[in-house]
This record gives sequence, structure tokens and C-alpha cells, in this order.
Amino acid sequence: MHLRTYYPTVVLSDIHLGTSHSKTIEVSNFLKSVNCDRLILNGDIIDGWHLRKAGTKKWQAKHTDFFKVIMKMMENFGTEVIYVRGNHDDFLDSLVPMTFYNVKIVKEYILETHGKRYYVTHGDLFDRVTTQMKWLARLGDAGYTFLLWANRFYNQYRTQRGKPYYSLSQAVKQKVKSAVSYISDFEKVLVEFARVRKCDGVICGHIHHPANTYYDGIHYLNSGDWVESLSALTEDADGNWNIMEYHHVLADENEDNTYSLMKFLFIVQGEGRGHLTQAITLEEILRRNGHEVVEVLVGKSSSRRLPGFFNRNIHAPVKRFVSPNFLPTPANKRVSLMRSVAYNLVKLPVYINSINYIRQRIEASGADRVINFYELLTGLTYFLFRPSVPQICIGHQYLFLHKSFEFPKADKVSLALLKFFTVLTSLGAKERLALSFRHMKDDPQNHIRVIPPLLRREVTLHEPYSGDYIHGYMVNAGFSENVMKWHRQHPGIPLRFFWDKWEEEPVKRVDNTLSFYQLDDVEFLRQMAGCKAYASTAGFESVCEAMYLGKPILMVPAHIEQDCNAYDAEKSGAGIISSDFNLQQLLEFAKDYHPNRDFVYWVRGAEYTLLNLLESDSSNYQQVLFNEMYLVEEFI
Repeated sequence: MHLRTYYPTVVLSDIHLGTSHSKTIEVSNFLKSVNCDRLILNGDIIDGWHLRKAGTKKWQAKHTDFFKVIMKMMENFGTEVIYVRGNHDDFLDSLVPMTFYNVKIVKEYILETHGKRYYVTHGDLFDRVTTQMKWLARLGDAGYTFLLWANRFYNQYRTQRGKPYYSLSQAVKQKVKSAVSYISDFEKVLVEFARVRKCDGVICGHIHHPANTYYDGIHYLNSGDWVESLSALTEDADGNWNIMEYHHVLADENEDNTYSLMKFLFIVQGEGRGHLTQAITLEEILRRNGHEVVEVLVGKSSSRRLPGFFNRNIHAPVKRFVSPNFLPTPANKRVSLMRSVAYNLVKLPVYINSINYIRQRIEASGADRVINFYELLTGLTYFLFRPSVPQICIGHQYLFLHKSFEFPKADKVSLALLKFFTVLTSLGAKERLALSFRHMKDDPQNHIRVIPPLLRREVTLHEPYSGDYIHGYMVNAGFSENVMKWHRQHPGIPLRFFWDKWEEEPVKRVDNTLSFYQLDDVEFLRQMAGCKAYASTAGFESVCEAMYLGKPILMVPAHIEQDCNAYDAEKSGAGIISSDFNLQQLLEFAKDYHPNRDFVYWVRGAEYTLLNLLESDSSNYQQVLFNEMYLVEEFI
């Protein structure tokens, strides 16, 4: 198996599907080697001119397969497709602009990325031959087709005599077009138009000549073609653009870059829904790429109930063990530190048995990696027994250990305890993978890699729209009193809230405009996709889901960890923070709220980033493991 290379943006043009000269198999192989947030098909993808003349008999199965590859990318990676019409596929003129699902068909496009604006056009509108002398353009196209046919035989002759490849067609075409329509000035004309449109650059195709250059500060990019040059444009995670030629892809495939399929053991903290949904998502990613999750261990307590959606969606066998739990105040709102400490000290003998159970399962599972979703007893197991299986920790809480993370103004003792608890969960870990609302540099000194949130594919498939109701989730049901109090003052605004009150019926309808729902993830996401705004106790996962779906958020933290989540999310433009469910504040904020599109692209890079880290070599694991062990032993 080969790992796909991730690019935020990939641009293809001039594939000319429907002709015998289209390198369809090559461009399909190229797409199978990449994962991207945006795929821009910049004109002349389908050769309508040729199909009108030769008929649909020239359309082959491999041409259809090209679009199947794109559909698979949309399904697996949430890739957004922007199809810009060209002169050879001008039959699309009657359809543009059109948007359906994750596809846009347009005449031109403005790409905004890394603070820059690029004007995207096929380029035929700036070629006098194609716009003012269409008869000459079609005559030239016929001549070009003949040259492509002759080119094959000419290069067979050169190969037999040991001479290198030479493109008759490209050389002749460039000379003829420049003589008739000043194509030599094509680039400069486009650059000036981009300047008029107040863009930083222009992306085009049309002339089958890949380019990446600057004219007087304007970035000129041409994606080339898939008839001769076999090239594409790719944008990396830092906003740098490159011309990718197909022979580079071939070279990569010839290298021994295959990896072994691996077995994973998941150990999941059962508190809330965030870690559970992250485990579901990661298992789906691993299974899709040929790996296996052999077992899932989930912490339990007397106050926790494993949601039904987890058992329905996880494929590996699920086993439970007793683990520490945080207890709320008598009002069932914020976490009570004193009650939690007293409760867990009494349960200490039970937790020792759980640590032994975790050690036995690690040894018996045959796993190549242990993935720890912020479970304290996993860190203690590695501290006490030092299993040989590498441990990788995943959770947004590991961002709290990052040297550049900014904390809210809060009790210093609570923050210190939170950081210490987070260290304990990751004792002996090879890496700490910190889920973040936005891109941050890694912190190698603390073994922290910053990665995108792990959102389930169901989230990416929902089409958001703005309904008339406020959606909400409360990790502690005591907040329901706040919600009902506000509702009595504003009975005309529909409210649909989810809670953890398992003794209640699945849907508790207080009246026509207020309902409380048991946690069901299918219904939860459906309701979120259609709400006008979202109110939450600042759990990381649900805040990320609301950000992805473009919903304004009111965050009401229930403990110090959520205080930090809310502060960081507010800095990322997600929403506002409140001490209670004052939904009027949320409605006021929603009036001027603008979704963060960069967050969507950040999330879409999660699969590539995670696979690259999880499949990396573990040869340095022992050094990291034991260095941390000695540091903790000295501290204790």
C-alpha cells in the first residue's frame, strides 16, 4: 500500500477526456496518490469539440473511471471540487453557475488561501484565437490532433535510434499560436487582469505549458495539461505552490515506500462523548487504510453509561474496566474537585485491578500500537509495568502541555492540577497528538504534535442550513434549569437540547418549543446541521462539529478543562463564553457571525496527518519512553 500525499489544493486542466490522446490512466493514477481539500478542474477536462465531431463512441470506460476516482475522494476525504469551464467543454456554459453537494461548476473562481487571492480561469477568454477567430481555433485544433498522431510515430523513430523524446506538436503549436494571437503575451495579459481584480495571483491552463513564476509581484501559475506535459499544480500546507509532473509520481511508486499493516489497541476514557467519537473516527480511518483495531477498552463508572451510538459504530470488540470519574456539584453543573478526589481515593484498590487488567490486555492483544484516548490508568500502567508496545496519546488536552498554549485567567491551582493530570495520562507515550482548533507548530521538547480534530465522516456529509431553533448539549443535566428559566422568558424561540439524564424518556417534550433529547449521535448531528445557533458546555468535539458546520456557539464551561477549551475556541472565532445558558447573548452574536472556512480545510487534513504519524518508525520509542519515566520518578 502507498500513503497518499496531502495537499490543501490540487489544480488539473486540459485532460481532454473523450480523445485518444488523453492520458486518462496517468491522471487517474496521480489522483489516487494524493489527498486534497480542494480539487480545481480548470477547464478542457472533457473535450466536447471532439465528442461532437467523433460521437460518444470515443468515450471509454477509463474516462468514466476518472470521475469515479474523484467521487471516491469526495466520499473518503470530503474533497471540494471546483470545475471551471474551458473552451473545449464550453457545453457547460448553459449550466454555470451550479452547485450540488460538494461540487461547483463555474466560469471563473476566486481562490482564497493563506491570506492571498488567486483569480482562477481556464484562460481561453484571454486568447484572441478562441474568442474572436473560433474558425481558426477549430482548424488549429484539428492540426494539433494530427500533430499528436504524427508525434507518436516520430518519437518511435527517434527511440529506435537512441535519441531523446522531442515534442513536435508542442513546439509547432506554440509557434503557430504566438504568431496569430500574441500568445507570447498571454501570461502578461492574465497577470494584468488579476491585478485589476485585486488578486495576488492567477491560475490558468489552456496553452498546455506549465508555469510557476512572478510578473511585477503577481503570481502566475499554469497547470499544464494531461496530453503531453502531464503536470498539475499543488499547494502545500504552508501555501507554497509547485508544478507536479507525472514522472515524479512514477519515481515515488518505484521506491520501496510501502508500509506494513498494523494492529492497534484502543484505550478510551469514557467520560463525555468526545473521546468516544474520536475512537470511532480513527478506527474508520485505520480500517479504510488496511489496518486493524483488535480491541477497544473503555473506562466505566457507576455514573457513566456507554452511549448506544458507540456500540453501533465501533467494529472491534469492546471491553470495560473501572476507571476514575469526576463528580459534579450537588446542582449537577460544574465538577466538584473535592468530591471527585474523595470518591476516587476510596476506589483506589479497584483501580489497581484495572491497571493489571489493562496490562494483561496489552500483552494478549498482539497490538503493534496502543492508542490512549486520555485515560489516566493507561499512563499509570506504562509507568508501573513499562509494556513494550509503543503508546501514542490522542486528545485535545495535550495542547495544554504545549509551550505556546495560552490559558484563560483561572485558578492557578486548578490549572496546575489539570496539567499534572494530563502528564499522568501520557506517561511512557512515544508521542502526544494534540487535537487543535487551528494549526500550531509542534513542540518536540514535550513530544507534542499538533494535529487537526478527528471528526466523523457523518459530520462532513451533512449539508448545513439555518433553521429557526437553537441546538444544545449539556454534559451535566443540572444546566437544564438554566435552559428552562430562559425558555420561560422567551417561549417563542424553539430549543432542542441533548443531555445525559438517562432515567428520562428518549425525548422529553416540555412544551411545543422546548425538548430534551437523550444522546443519540445520528439525531444530534441532524439537529446541529439545521440549527440557527449552538449552545454547549464547551466539550471540544461538539464545538469542532459546530465550527465545521458553520454554527455560532455559546460555550458554558463545566470544569477547568472546558474553561481552557472555550478560551481557545473563542480565540479561533468559534463563539462566545458565558457562565450560564443566556441564549440571548448567543442570538446577538449570531447576527454578525461568519463561519471560519480555514477550519474546514484544517479538519480535512486529519487523515493524512494521522496516518503519517501512526505508521512512522518506532525505533526511537524506547529512548522517549524511559527518559520520561525517570523524570516522573524523580518528581514523585
